This record gives sequence, structure tokens and C-alpha cells, in this order.
Amino acid sequence: MIKTCELCRLDALEPAYGRDRANGSTVYICGHCGLTQSQRLAQSGAAFSSTEGAAEGRDAVGVSSRIALLRQHADLSLPLSVLDVGAGRGNFVRRFLSTAPNASLTAIEPDQRQSWACAFLNRSKVISTPIEETCLPDEYFDIVHSGHTLEHLAAPYSVLADHWRVLKPGGLLVVACRNIGAIRDEAIVEEWFAQNIRYHFSQVTLSCMLHAAGFALIEVSDENDRENIFIVATKTETAPREVTANPLEVHLACALVSLYRSARGRNLSALRGMVTELNALARRGMAICGSGRLLDSLVRHGGLDRNRFLFLSEAQMPLKAGLHEGASSHDWAQLKEANPGVIVVMSDAHANEIAQLASRCAPTTEIIHYSEIVFRAYDRLAA
Repeated sequence: MIKTCELCRLDALEPAYGRDRANGSTVYICGHCGLTQSQRLAQSGAAFSSTEGAAEGRDAVGVSSRIALLRQHADLSLPLSVLDVGAGRGNFVRRFLSTAPNASLTAIEPDQRQSWACAFLNRSKVISTPIEETCLPDEYFDIVHSGHTLEHLAAPYSVLADHWRVLKPGGLLVVACRNIGAIRDEAIVEEWFAQNIRYHFSQVTLSCMLHAAGFALIEVSDENDRENIFIVATKTETAPREVTANPLEVHLACALVSLYRSARGRNLSALRGMVTELNALARRGMAICGSGRLLDSLVRHGGLDRNRFLFLSEAQMPLKAGLHEGASSHDWAQLKEANPGVIVVMSDAHANEIAQLASRCAPTTEIIHYSEIVFRAYDRLAA
């Protein structure tokens, strides 16, 4: 087991959340600096891939906004040398090269299934090795971009120190990563710590790690953004700094993980209660309309059996369009033929429209909104 904190380098890790005790996966919070970090103890010798699991998250957040930040802090018309760490399928690479016509770019992407996507772009080259194993020249790059990669690394502090080395004096570092603040969601169901994320940064702990690695922060993303952290920093001439104790960040991290554990446990219990009610409705012959992610949560986390439905339509927007056109789709014809005893409308945005369509197809069938089942499940938990 590795007991030393990646940020402050002290033996101060305390277990905070046991995600999977069967194989020893545990989440720790450093009692000195407050950095939250995951360790797979049963596989302690295995390193995380530099970019494994990162591409999807990177595409989901604003590459455009990061380039806009760069516009504010660098002249993109100059012949810049840029390093993109964790390039994935080249989303940032292509966008940046189209914005900076005289720049050249080196993309680091060890997964060759993804790196080929930017292998033949002009003014760029791809290195298909992990960033930890890549030998780059000192003070070579004007800009280093790290998009949703840092949190997946086995040793992010060491990689940041290497970014400092390869940057020219005054060079820019742009970092984007997931924000642990996302687990503050009261409706959370998915297991956050099951993701292949090794370090769970807050804005404070990421800023502290950048500062310790020799960077001065220029711009930090909105502190109210719970999903992602964006930081623009510049290389300084000073040596890496010692990380001071931060009792407040330790307290906040412990409280956040505790709230997450409580909220997720409550929501999983509510899901199981919803499944119990849906199973009872299934005995009357149940149809579900407009499901998507709501049904997926019930199946994945509540144990609902799809085979118990007489009818299932997971479409939502097409059904709404059908309402305005005054026509029934093939799905609605099937619903009428199924003749269910009860229809559950499982939708957030289009519940009323879907209910109206369902009522036209089965005018004598009872229609129940999913929100009613949700409220009853939480009422039972509160009782």
C-alpha cells in the first residue's frame, strides 16, 4: 500500500470511503492537505493509463472555452510550439491548429486506437507513449495543454514538474480535470469512485499542486462549477514550494465524501422502493413510455427486469413530434395493441406530452407519472 500523499508527500492518508472491500479499493483523504485519492490495493503495482477513460469526458467539456482562455493570454498568431497531453482523438489538436495558423503541436496519446485520428494532421506529430515515459527537451514548448488527463495519472505531481521543465520561461500551462464537487449532487446514483480516476481534485487541491510544482495561477474557472476545473497558469522561476497544512480543505473533503455516501445510499434505497412498486404494477400489465436514463438507473441500480413490461418505448423527442403532428407512430400502435392495465410515463422534460399521446392510444388505461412513484419512494424512506 502507498501511504504517502501525492501532493504534500506526507504519510497522512486516512481511509474515507471503501468503494469495494472485496478487492481492496479504498478512497483516502490526506489529513494534511485534503487531497482525495483512490488506491486499488489489490493491484497496487498496476499503474493507471495516462488517458484511459479520459476522451469521453474531454469531449463533454469545453475545448472551445479553453482555446478562448488561451486567446486571452497568448498571441495565437505566433509560431508557437504546443504540447497536448492526453490528445485522445484529437479534438483539441484540430481545433487549436485551425485557430493558431503558425503553431506546431506535439500530441501525447498512448492509446493507438485513438491517436491515429490526429496522426496525419499538418503541423503536428503524435507520440504514442505514456507521458511518464516520454522524453521531451527542456524549455521547448510555449504552451502545455492537459485535458482531463491529470486525474488519471499514477503520479500527477511528477508529471506537472516535468511540464514545468519542458515549458519555456513564462510558458503557459492549461489544465482541465474533473471536479470532486460533482459528488455534491443530491440526486447522485452512479458510483463516482468506480471511475478510473485516481485523484479527485477540488479547485483548492489542484491549485495547490500547480503552485507546488512551480506554477503561478493566472485564471481559474468559476468556483461554482461542480463538474470541471479549468486553470491557466504560467511557469515561474522559483523552486517548488512546500505544501502547508490546510485543515479547512481536509474538513470539507471529509464532509463532501460523507454527504455523498449518505445521498447515494438514500437514492439507491429509493430506487429499490420504486422497483418494488413497479413490480406490483407489472402484475396488472404495465407499459413504460419515454424512459431513457430513468429506466437505465432502475435496471442497473434497482434490479428492475425489463422483461416484465408489456410494452416499452424509450423514445422521447419523436413522440413529442408525433403529438404536434397529430399522428401516432408505430410504437403507439403497438401500445394500443398491448392493451396494458397501467401506463407509466417515465420522462422529465416531456411527461405531459407523452401522457397525452398515451391517453389517446389507451383512453381507459390508468396513467401514472414516474414522478409520483419517486415521491412515494422518498416519503416511505422519510417515514
